Amino acid sequence: MQLREGDRAWEVAQIGSLSGINLPDTALPVTPTPADVAATKDVQITQAIRDLATSLNNQPVKIYNWVRNNIQFVPSYGSIQGSDMTLQTQRGNAFDTASLLIALLRAANVPSRYVYGTIEVPVDKAMNWVGGVTVPQAAQNLMGQGGIPNIGVTRAGQVGAIRLEHVWVEAFVDYVPSRGAVNRNPNTWVPLDASFKQYQFTQGMDIGTNVPLDTQSIFAQLRQGALVNEAEGWVSNVNQAFIQQAFTNYQNQVTNYVNSQNPNATLGDVVGTRTIVQQTPPIFLGTLPYARIATGVKFQAIPDNLRWKFRYTLYASDVERALGSSFVSLERPTAGLSGRKMTLSFTAATPQDQAVIDSFQLANSFPGYLIRLVPELRVDGEVIASGPASTMGSELIQDAAYFNPGLGQWESGEANHPVVGEFIATALDLQGMSPNQFTSLKARLEQTKARLEQFQQNPGDPTPIRTLTKEAISGDLFYSGLLSYFAAIDTTGQLVARRANVETLRMPSFGNFGTASQVFFFFGVPRTIGFPGVQMDVDRVIGSEVAKGASPDAVVAFRRAAGAQYSALEHSIPEQVFRNPSLPANDPNQPQGVSAVKAIAVAASQGQRIYTLNAANQAIHASAISQLSIDAAVKEEIANALASGKEVTVHQANISYAGFVGNGYLIIDPETGAGAYKISGGANGDGPK
Repeated sequence: MQLREGDRAWEVAQIGSLSGINLPDTALPVTPTPADVAATKDVQITQAIRDLATSLNNQPVKIYNWVRNNIQFVPSYGSIQGSDMTLQTQRGNAFDTASLLIALLRAANVPSRYVYGTIEVPVDKAMNWVGGVTVPQAAQNLMGQGGIPNIGVTRAGQVGAIRLEHVWVEAFVDYVPSRGAVNRNPNTWVPLDASFKQYQFTQGMDIGTNVPLDTQSIFAQLRQGALVNEAEGWVSNVNQAFIQQAFTNYQNQVTNYVNSQNPNATLGDVVGTRTIVQQTPPIFLGTLPYARIATGVKFQAIPDNLRWKFRYTLYASDVERALGSSFVSLERPTAGLSGRKMTLSFTAATPQDQAVIDSFQLANSFPGYLIRLVPELRVDGEVIASGPASTMGSELIQDAAYFNPGLGQWESGEANHPVVGEFIATALDLQGMSPNQFTSLKARLEQTKARLEQFQQNPGDPTPIRTLTKEAISGDLFYSGLLSYFAAIDTTGQLVARRANVETLRMPSFGNFGTASQVFFFFGVPRTIGFPGVQMDVDRVIGSEVAKGASPDAVVAFRRAAGAQYSALEHSIPEQVFRNPSLPANDPNQPQGVSAVKAIAVAASQGQRIYTLNAANQAIHASAISQLSIDAAVKEEIANALASGKEVTVHQANISYAGFVGNGYLIIDPETGAGAYKISGGANGDGPK
C-alpha cells in the first residue's frame, strides 16, 4: 500500500495504529509508580541483566548506548523473546529490544515504560535498517512479512519514506540540567529508541563470479549415463558418485580460492558483514531519530494481544480433538519459554505397571497390552500437565501452534501422532541463535553425551545418575539436537541468502525430536512395542525473504536451495548427535538417518525412477501416480498437491534403509519456491536406526 501526503489515510495514523490493532486504553500517571521498575513476563531481570547494568555503573546513558550499539535489529512484530533471550542472542525486534532496555534500566532502578505509536523513516535509512536492501518495496515486504504494519509515503511519484507501527521506550531521568549524564534528581520522561540504527555492510568475496559452477556441463554428463523419460516424467540410473565427486571438486576449488585471497579469512570475510554504526553520545538528546507521527499508548507491561504465544495440546482421539477436549495443554508467552526444554514422557500408572517394565528392561520389546502409562508434559524438568493412563503402544494426537499478534490468530503446524511410551523433546527457535549460544550448545551437548556414556557403562548403577536417564540425559540430548538443527539451518540460510543476494529472517519455528516406536498389533490391541531408533520432526520452519535488489526470482532460487539443505540436516544432525566417536566417520556401523532428500538419493542409487511432476506434464499425472508403489495416503496427498498447481518429486517405490521402510517426497510451490520435504508416515525427518 502507498500513501500520498494529503490522503485521508493520514488520519488513521493519528491514533498510533495503521492496522487498527486493539491497544490498551490506559492513562498512566505522570510520576513513576512501582510498576515502572518491576519485572514482567517480558522484562525478565535476570542476574546476567543485573550484572550488565552494574558493569555500566547503572548509568542510563551508558545502558542505552550499550543496547543500541550491541543488539541487531530484526524486522518482526510483537514480543517474541523477552529481555533474557534478547541479551543472549544480541538480536531482537523493536518490542524485544525495548524489553531489554527496560530490564536494564529497571535493574538500575530507573523507571521506564513502553511507548507504542506510528513513526516515519526516510526510505534510504529504512532500507539500511532492515538489512541493506536496495529497493523500497523490498524493505516494505520484509517488514510486512515480519508482521510490521507499514505503508510507503510517496513524494514526487517515488517512495520517499516508510511509515510504520513501532515501539520505543521512555525513561524517567535527571534531564534538567544533566541531560541524563548524572542521574541525581530524576525529573523528566525522555524518549529512547535502541532498536533504530544504521549498519555498515561489506560485500565479501564474489565466489560465484570467480569460481563458477558449470551446472550445464554437469547435467550434460549426468544425462549420458542416465535413463530419461520426459514423456512419463522420470529419470533413473543417475550417477550418484559423479554428482558427489563434482560437488567435492567444486568445494575444493572454492576453498583454494578463499585461501589464495586470504588464508586467515573469517566467515565474514567470505560472505560479507553487517556492523552496527556505533554512537556513544555522553547525554540524552531528548528526541527520537525519526519523525514521530502519532503516539498511540504507553504501557508498563506489554499487553497480552501483542505477545507471541506457544500452545501445546494432547488429545486421546480424533473425536476429542474435534470437540476441543484435550487432556494435556500448555499455553504460554514465548518470552517465558525461550531457551527452555519441553518434554513429553510417560510414567508407569501403578507399581504393577512399573514391575512389568522392569522385568522387560533388557528385552528388545515390551508387552504393551500389559502396561498402562501416564503422559507428563514437562518444562525444564518440572511437570506442568499430566493426563489419564493409556495402554502402551496406543496412538495419541498432538497439536502445536503459535499465536501471531500481527495477524491476531493462531498458526498451527501439522498434527503429530506420538505413541504412548515414546520420549519426545520440543524446542522453539524464536528469532535465530547467536554464535555464543551455539558455542554453549555444543558444550552442553558434549556434556550430555558424556553423561549418557557413563550411564551406558553402568546400567545397573543404583546411584542418582540412573534416575536422570529420561529427563536429564535423554531430554538434554534430544533438546540439544533440535537446537543444533535450528542453529545449522539459521547459519545455512544466511550463507545461501547472501550468495543469492537475498535478505532472510527466521520467524518463530518449532520441532520435535525423540524416540521412534515400532508397534505390533493383535486384533487392534498393541501386542508388543519396541524402540528401534529416533525421529526428528520439524513441524514449522518459517522464514520471510526478499530479494535485496529488484529480482524476485532470487527468492525462489534461495528457497529451493535452502529447503533441500534444511531437509538434509534432518538426517545429518541426528547422525552427528548419536555418532560413535570410537568408530571412523565412514564406518558402516555408524548410525544412519533418513530425510526426504536422502530417501530420494538412496532410491536413485538403487536404480529407482525419480519422478518430477508439475504443470508442464499434467497429462501424465494420473498414470505416473498409478505407477508408484508407496503408501496410498501419500499418493492421495501427491494428487491433491498436483491439482493445486504444486510440483512434486518422488521416487518409484518404498526403500528399506537402516531400519527405515518408506519413501521421501518433495512438494514445492513453483511460484514461491517454498515447499514441504517429507517422508512417509507424516514426519518430516527420521533419525538414526
